[in-house]
Amino acid sequence: MLYAEKGNKVKEIDESMVQSCVEQGYRIVNEAGVVIQETIPTDMATLKLAYKQHTELIEQQKATILALEAELEELKSTKQEKPSEGLGTAKTKKSKSATE
Repeated sequence: MLYAEKGNKVKEIDESMVQSCVEQGYRIVNEAGVVIQETIPTDMATLKLAYKQHTELIEQQKATILALEAELEELKSTKQEKPSEGLGTAKTKKSKSATE
């Protein structure tokens, strides 16, 4: 069972009507609500809105990447300072085992 959706309109269709409905601007979904096929918007307002949303998402991703890179550098510098402490503990444990 397939459904054609456009705005607040929903109509039940069969597979032979899919292409016709897509050409009319409907979005085709299955019973679970998964989008099977939809039209590609061509009006300028929709395209500008999509562009703006994508640009904002890219900027958010860049900020996240910079924050993660800074955190990685901090973790690398912390890791480089601590290995000598861990080695001292390991040698102590090893020497205790050798004396027993």
